Amino acid sequence: MHMYIGCSCILVLLSAGGFSKSIDCPESCKCSLKQSKNHEAVCTGRDLHYIPLFPENIHDVIMNGTNLSYIGENGFDNLTKITLKKLYLNDNLILYIHPHSFTKLVYLGKIYISDEKRLNVDILKTGLRFSTKEKLTDLIFDYNSWSYLPLDMFSNLTRNHVAKLRIKSNTFPEVKCNTFSPLTNLFDTSLSENLIERLDMTGIPGAIRKLHLDNNLLPTVPDWCVQAKRNTSAVQYLVYLDLSYNSIGYIKDDSLGCLPKLEMLVLNGNPIGRIYNNIFTNNPILYTVRISKIGYPLRKIDDFAFNSSSLSNLNMQETNFHFDLGNFNPTSIFSLSPNLTFLYH
Repeated sequence: MHMYIGCSCILVLLSAGGFSKSIDCPESCKCSLKQSKNHEAVCTGRDLHYIPLFPENIHDVIMNGTNLSYIGENGFDNLTKITLKKLYLNDNLILYIHPHSFTKLVYLGKIYISDEKRLNVDILKTGLRFSTKEKLTDLIFDYNSWSYLPLDMFSNLTRNHVAKLRIKSNTFPEVKCNTFSPLTNLFDTSLSENLIERLDMTGIPGAIRKLHLDNNLLPTVPDWCVQAKRNTSAVQYLVYLDLSYNSIGYIKDDSLGCLPKLEMLVLNGNPIGRIYNNIFTNNPILYTVRISKIGYPLRKIDDFAFNSSSLSNLNMQETNFHFDLGNFNPTSIFSLSPNLTFLYH
């Protein structure tokens, strides 16, 4: 008799609180099926003013075109009920994010904030606090119409493991790379389409391997050397550099100095009218150069412009360069490029 009553009590307790209730996909959202390889929920609609609860199989949440104008300290609480790894916030009319709203998202690895034009960058920077910084690897900020980039933008991200940063399509004319100094593990950085005219490399994280500076307004190639030590590189591990579609009119023989590990250089779409001698001699392992659509047109190639023992791929399509007008020396132009294998013209 006593054993029967004891079992009944246990069953009552379990049924009352031991089993979690299954959560259905919210009405304004579309969720991946449990058996799907994707674990994604996409929520849309201006009638949605909060972040709802999601089924437990959801790991990636996309809030797109909703009305999350105010995200308070508990605004992301429903996301703590799932193992959230990626959060996308796109065009949600956000005006405010509480400084501690992200700290509860302990599994978050990637965050995308785009087209949030009403969210002031100074308000956002105070909210960039994460309790599990070792999991956060990607920060993406696109099309947010920032007119400046605060020097202390990432000051709350000490001891982090952010490897990828993208800040794209804004309108700030100047960038001081000290801004990124807290991101000591930064590997891939993109600052494309921001109308940048001035770039101060001081303080840039030394671990950077890839740097995208395309589609800006840079008039010259940035200085890659440490100011106090002219022969020391500020980006000694950089292997990929994209400077395409800027306003760079010329490259001197020292413009690409202090880039000892550079393997690929992209200069497409710049108004470079002449390629001078020996501009690649400071890059001992450079194997790919892309200079398509430069010069408008390209008018002159010096005798030893392609002096590079490592160069193997050269793309100079759509430069409108006329090899029949005496603008180059056919006996010397590639005489110091012994490993050139692919030439696209």
